Amino acid sequence: MDRADAGNADIESILPLAREHGVVVRCFTRAGRGLCDGLLEKGVPPRAIMDRSATLLDCAYKGVPIIPPRNIADYPGCVFYVSNVEFASVRAELLDQGVPADKIFLARGLSDRAGAAAARGPDLPMRAEYNPDAFIYGCGYPEYDELLPKWKDGMRSNSGDLTRFFALLLNLAAIGARRVEGDFAELGVYKGNSAAILAHYAAAQGRRLYLFDTFAGFPDADRVGVDAGYPHFFADASLEAVKRLVGHGDVCRYVVGRFPESLPPEMTGNRFAFVSLDCDLYRPMKAGLAYFIP
Repeated sequence: MDRADAGNADIESILPLAREHGVVVRCFTRAGRGLCDGLLEKGVPPRAIMDRSATLLDCAYKGVPIIPPRNIADYPGCVFYVSNVEFASVRAELLDQGVPADKIFLARGLSDRAGAAAARGPDLPMRAEYNPDAFIYGCGYPEYDELLPKWKDGMRSNSGDLTRFFALLLNLAAIGARRVEGDFAELGVYKGNSAAILAHYAAAQGRRLYLFDTFAGFPDADRVGVDAGYPHFFADASLEAVKRLVGHGDVCRYVVGRFPESLPPEMTGNRFAFVSLDCDLYRPMKAGLAYFIP
């Protein structure tokens, strides 16, 4: 490969290096899965996919192990194919871990943002979030100080997702103010961050909150069709840890198992004012839509 292409490569151009040295795909993003698929189609399976997310540990994607950055020493000499738009910071991290610069490549065509980041050099990524005026001027969201720590607890990525946090607060408060009838439910609880917000408002408004999850990761029965080969995510969920974070045990009903088989008889005929569907896979998402929006 011509040195001028270093840091920006398509699958075809990286194949000789991948065959000679082995390749590690850096970051389990949608683009990362596409890179992995492309390399598998070419008969050059990646040695590993490297990602920081704790939810991916001990998982695999189509037979390719997903590993944390601390395991980088297990892959000496490999080429690193980066599928993250924050290329500059990921590249700097790999350099700090001893990976030679000429073995780090950005997946071509990811985005102009990635190319600009590579040109800037190894600076750290910055993400800006705008807060609603009602919060800035102190006339709204009195629950902020109580609920934000629960929103971020154990989920670093939620710190940059204040848009969804405020959207939940705004909508749940509005449902109470307008006296919309019905209970709350969430399908796909994981660590309970959004469930904690739902529980707060359910308790304040005198509602029940039904929380559906396997609390053991994705069931094999749902990893089929369009989701075949999808990793066994979220196996690190803990029902007891969720209960501690969410609190409000008097209004919460935890329904453990695969949806919709797990539906309890007591829910027959229930009306719901708010439902969060966050189950990631096609089958449970379709079942949730069919049940809650008949």
